[in-house]
Amino acid sequence: MRKSLTIAVAAALIILLSTMVWSAPITIQFGIYADPARQVVAEEQAAQFMKAHPDIKVQVVAVPYSDYYTKLGVAMATGDAWDVFMINGAYFSQAVPEGQLADLTDRIKQAGLKLSDYTVDPVCSEYRGRTYALPYELNMSAILYNQDLFDKAGVAYPTDDWTWDDLLEKAQKLTVKQGNRTVQWGFYSENHYASQLSFITQNGGAFVDATGTRSMIAEPEAVEALQFMVDLVQKYGVSPAASELPPGVNPFMTNRVAMVVGYSFSVQPTLEAPFRWGIAMWPQNKQRGNAYWTQGVGLYARGKNQAAAWEFAKYLMSTEAQTIMARERGATPCLKSVAQSSAYTAAPPAGMDVFVRSYEKGGVAVPFSATFFQTFSGASAALTVQMSKAWSGAVTVPAAAAQAAAEIDKIIGAKK
Repeated sequence: MRKSLTIAVAAALIILLSTMVWSAPITIQFGIYADPARQVVAEEQAAQFMKAHPDIKVQVVAVPYSDYYTKLGVAMATGDAWDVFMINGAYFSQAVPEGQLADLTDRIKQAGLKLSDYTVDPVCSEYRGRTYALPYELNMSAILYNQDLFDKAGVAYPTDDWTWDDLLEKAQKLTVKQGNRTVQWGFYSENHYASQLSFITQNGGAFVDATGTRSMIAEPEAVEALQFMVDLVQKYGVSPAASELPPGVNPFMTNRVAMVVGYSFSVQPTLEAPFRWGIAMWPQNKQRGNAYWTQGVGLYARGKNQAAAWEFAKYLMSTEAQTIMARERGATPCLKSVAQSSAYTAAPPAGMDVFVRSYEKGGVAVPFSATFFQTFSGASAALTVQMSKAWSGAVTVPAAAAQAAAEIDKIIGAKK
């Protein structure tokens, strides 16, 4: 009798332990770019998801953007990548042909998801007619302006229909000198491809041709736009040179630069500014132009927890998850209904709706084609290096643009 009882107890214990092991939460990892806004958003999204899915634990892995794709690439090569991760178009174009991203086409159809409800850039999500990444963020650029400095100088705030001439006029009125020393600048003209692409597009130019196989940087429209940007520094003195700013500090946060180019994912940390500020649309010249790009989420093709990873990735597209992004000012939500709602467009700061209206009125994808995506990192770096010589005054803008175009064409040609 005692032996039978012992066996029965042991059997019951085994069943109990096996049940406990089976019911333990599955852990998945969510890889994101490490910045304050995105981390707040991702942690809150994970927390809300886990409340509804107690059987799944989501661990947010935040990696600085400068190291992000190196670490992701190594992890994929060794078979140990994050289950779900943010992914941009440049890396998407490399990872999908290598078989590193799970094909989500059938799952999207079975879940009844309507991608038309989202802002989707096909070259960041599709490959040979199949979908490998879900929409997550829309990254828009706009002009941030210091309302306190504008009011002090008696300068009217930018309007939707302002122009390059208006930008220069306002920047001149907002630039302050003490003797021969400039202590406040009207605008920050940055040697950065996103700003350059916006100005170039506004002037009717392009970074590369429509096929993504030839640089257009040395064409007249592009050179004129780059010349205007450099003139703001060298000729008009309304923009500081990089050497005139504290290293590693956002120029706008110094309270000494009245206008800068800002991005929808940089709004949250700027809320800490010790002054009133707002958001304005880009000025136009020959036409409107505004650089934008999207960030998607992908699933690791060799991940061990595909079902759990899919549930979380699907949740990131939901109204709840996208509203968290809107409320925390992490980026512009890809879900159109949320991006257009008061959860995102309401102040502070004034003008949050600009990011949405800018996209609707004249966004230009970065870059233009799947072909160019494969060379984008090298091409944009070549442009920055060559144009830095023009920004410093060492060479002329046409000379720098010609050299940049030659290098970009070599980079593109090497990929053909």
